[in-house]
Amino acid sequence: MKYLKFLIINTWMIAAVHTSCARSKSSSEPAPAAEPTATEEDPSSTITANAGSDSTVDRSTQSVTLSGVDSNIGSKSVTYAWVQTAGTSVQLNDANSVSPTFATTDIKATESLTFQLTITDADGVSASDTVVVTITVLTISGTITYDLINHTNASALDYSNIIQSAIRGATVELIDSSDSSVAETTSSDASGNYSLPTFAGKSYVIRVKAELKKSDTAPTWDFTVVDNTSSQALYVMDSATQTVSATSITLNLNASSGWNGSSYSATRVAGPFAILDSVYLAKEKIISADADAVFPALKLNWSINNVATSGDLSLGQIGTSMYNGIGVYILGAANSDTDEYDGHVIIHEWGHYFENVLSRSDSIGGSHSISQKLDLRVAMGEGFGNALSGIVTDDSYYRDSSGNAQGSGFAINVETNPSSSTGWFSEYSVQSILYDLYDSTNDGSDNLSLGFTPIYNALVGSQKTTDAHTSIFSIATYLKAVSPSNASAIDTLLASQNIIAADEYGSTETNNGGDARNLPVYKTITIGGSSVELCSFATNGSYNKLGNRQFIRFEITSAGSYTFTANGQVGGDNPAIYVRKQGAYVFGSSTAGNESTTQNLAVGKYILEAYEVTNISGSRTTCMDVSISAN
Repeated sequence: MKYLKFLIINTWMIAAVHTSCARSKSSSEPAPAAEPTATEEDPSSTITANAGSDSTVDRSTQSVTLSGVDSNIGSKSVTYAWVQTAGTSVQLNDANSVSPTFATTDIKATESLTFQLTITDADGVSASDTVVVTITVLTISGTITYDLINHTNASALDYSNIIQSAIRGATVELIDSSDSSVAETTSSDASGNYSLPTFAGKSYVIRVKAELKKSDTAPTWDFTVVDNTSSQALYVMDSATQTVSATSITLNLNASSGWNGSSYSATRVAGPFAILDSVYLAKEKIISADADAVFPALKLNWSINNVATSGDLSLGQIGTSMYNGIGVYILGAANSDTDEYDGHVIIHEWGHYFENVLSRSDSIGGSHSISQKLDLRVAMGEGFGNALSGIVTDDSYYRDSSGNAQGSGFAINVETNPSSSTGWFSEYSVQSILYDLYDSTNDGSDNLSLGFTPIYNALVGSQKTTDAHTSIFSIATYLKAVSPSNASAIDTLLASQNIIAADEYGSTETNNGGDARNLPVYKTITIGGSSVELCSFATNGSYNKLGNRQFIRFEITSAGSYTFTANGQVGGDNPAIYVRKQGAYVFGSSTAGNESTTQNLAVGKYILEAYEVTNISGSRTTCMDVSISAN
């Protein structure tokens, strides 16, 4: 203990002893000083601050009282001031009293707190002292994991190779068994570790939630895995009850797969946490490029009842693993198609969420196969999702298990592409280009290793604001603009996929996908001029395939009323037209037969989409004449 003393010193003149002989007033001897009266203070008095003795206190006491004393104050008027100088900040109750208190509940792990007491008298003379209070904390801590089932080389689930993988970033709660209240909350770290402070003599349950949540400062996120067949209930894993006595408890928890060697015979606790970990990886990849990212809330709906049949989502009839613009739905029916361990599938669908809320996708969706010639918007969206799954995992093999006992599946290497499936309309080409731009392995025409940040910046930058539809043309044009030193290498990579991206409209593209009617990618029109011929056909399939929908780009330079017409050239034609601005719907017209509609438009650049209605689900070739006139 340190004592700081301040001595008040007065100089006193010692009085001479009087004799019987008087002296005259004129004597040169000085007059004696007056002696102090009985009412004056003792000149030896001091102020000595004493903050008390260092101590160790168990957190279970819940409150600590500090005690300051000074035996030398006497009748002086003094003030007290306590301040904390080290350790986790606590709130002192009445810090200007001799004995303030503070609660221990804010202390989550054993540590020492330091407090300083300063005593000051009316003359401004002060003294200080410090005291150290060590708070010991009993905890329940450990590591949380889930059974991770990897794939075989044939992309089936390999149940002979189950490993326990960390549950990262999940919410972990300390549940008070007496009233089921949440006593403490934390998140597991990147190794799956957690620690929660407790009180001696109480019983608790550790609850692990299938959620990733952070809401304080950017980056922020809110991802939950829920059961769409049970009112979107959040999946959790609870421990057995733990009673705390005099020592801390180590409690490791593992979410079991439920696999007994031949089938799922127990609760598939690991499923939601496997899904959550894929989302954790995706979230971390985005944050590596943007530490201020803000992710809107997303629910990932998974159930063992989710089957490949379309219908009522609440019954599990989800059709396929998908993102529907609101949430992600993931297949889970055993012996049919389960995707909880197919991380690339999950990240692909999460990628559609990312496009929707942080970037932009003009994709019209719909069923397709990877080798088909697609609408350029669909090729971009699906190719991006595949590439992102490889980028997030640093594994170019996209694997999807299925079948009886999850014993079959397929794989796609997103880095390579069959020469028969190249072009701006190819999902294969888009995924290969994006992955090659990212990865550090240079091979073939790939001489680039840009990493993820430039691609991310393109996705949240020009891809979000392009006047054209989102496609490989728009993202490639932006990447070349911000990285001119790599423009030539990017063009070489594009050329290896039979793509020419001179601008966001692909205005110099020469690859017509086997049909001259597909070029130019965007036709142009003169407002008030001659009509433009477009042909909608289903050679490559219906709804979202190359040739179903044709595009015209136009610009309104004067706000006002405009009339749009689309007239088929033969009887039975049923054209439809839709107009969008930077991907946003402006208007559409799809009545029986020819179309004519008048609309008020603001100044700006627009895209008109025209197609034969039959080609949504059938097959018909319709050539139509499209015109725009000012009113």
